[in-house]
Amino acid sequence: MKGISLFINTRMCKYYLSLFLISFTVNLSAQIVSFESLDMSDGLSSSNVYCINQDSYGFIWIGTNNGLNIYNGIDFNQYFRKPGDINSLPGNSIEKIIFDGDTAFIATRTGLCMMDVVSKQYVQMNTGTNKFIRTLFHEKEKNLLWVGTQTGLLKYDLVSQQYEEYNVSNSNISHNV
Repeated sequence: MKGISLFINTRMCKYYLSLFLISFTVNLSAQIVSFESLDMSDGLSSSNVYCINQDSYGFIWIGTNNGLNIYNGIDFNQYFRKPGDINSLPGNSIEKIIFDGDTAFIATRTGLCMMDVVSKQYVQMNTGTNKFIRTLFHEKEKNLLWVGTQTGLLKYDLVSQQYEEYNVSNSNISHNV
């Protein structure tokens, strides 16, 4: 009798375990993912978007050909270059945005800057004659910012704020673009 009882209990456990796993799988596949489309009618400064990133506070940063847009989930705050103001964006065509804590590095077609994520204060970064910034990579361990420009590559030391330039004429880079 004990053998039959053990067989039935084992079989019931398998049955309930199977039901549980099936219901768990059904719940996982039933998740609904929704997307919201945002455009200029919602406050985006341009429909030509070059880059998107998210800061540690959850805000969405969108670089366009007409300024920087920060989306808080409800509306946009827009930031633009102010001619003659070194404490503004160096340009309105935003190519790349990367973050290091509360600092955003913003690459434009006319220069590079750091922006405090909280205060929204800018500091433009010296890249010499290399103004058209295409891409960025932050090597955190060494405090370096690798800056891809139209004319080559810069190794920017964030501590000393000095850079080394690599291009076709002074290194083994095969081409600048």
